[in-house]
Amino acid sequence: MIRKFLALSGISLLATLAAPGVASADELTTLTATATPDVGKVGDAITATITVTNTHDRKITYLPLSAPPMFSECGAEVGTLVPGQTFIIECTGVLPEPEHDDQTEAVQAFSIGNAPSEHNITFAEATLELSYAEDEASSPPPPSPKPDDAGPTLPITGAPAATIALVGTGAIAAGVIALRVLRRRSYNHE
Repeated sequence: MIRKFLALSGISLLATLAAPGVASADELTTLTATATPDVGKVGDAITATITVTNTHDRKITYLPLSAPPMFSECGAEVGTLVPGQTFIIECTGVLPEPEHDDQTEAVQAFSIGNAPSEHNITFAEATLELSYAEDEASSPPPPSPKPDDAGPTLPITGAPAATIALVGTGAIAAGVIALRVLRRRSYNHE
């Protein structure tokens, strides 16, 4: 999806919620980039809004906007802007896989310059710093099993404790009786 807007200085045709990206420019052109949202997971759609403004006192014919692969749709023809005129383009890209495991940001750079045949050379660039959302916060915890979904039950391999105690007590009593009988016999034979 691409949307293009032209505006004169002081008239805004598009508002964005994200803060502008880092910009570098000369005194003839301003270039800003915003992203909505600026935090996402891999594969999330990110909308970039790029604004080019002619801040010179003469008209400037611009080369096409240079955009990163994530926002290739933004690589549009800007054309000629009169002093104070603004060109705005909005496009959507998909947040790419991180290049390494500990990467927390995806920096995307845009740049623009004017046609080399003009008397003044102008160049501007802006970057978007997109953050990757943490995996733990983005995925819900696994559902806990319900009592009736507990799965197969284990077979009972032992006896109840009361039965074991009764058998143990009986074995001890039989041992004590056998000991007394044997002592009596050995005492009587002496």
